[in-house]
Amino acid sequence: MEKNFLAVGLMMLLGASFYLNNTQKVSDEIDTGDLYTNWKMKYNKRYTNQRDEIYRYKVFIDNLKLHQSFL
Repeated sequence: MEKNFLAVGLMMLLGASFYLNNTQKVSDEIDTGDLYTNWKMKYNKRYTNQRDEIYRYKVFIDNLKLHQSFL
């Protein structure tokens, strides 16, 4: 009986861990999207099509990661 409670508790702990990890990723993505949007507005950046927009967003993310690696 104790093994069952231990197994259930461990599963709940793992589930909570996965949930919190995924929540943090979503939060980071939202924050990054907000940074990108603010950057575009500040520097008056506009792209003509979705392909350019996606490319520029990826470049922004790469540059942001590079910048954070120096901190």
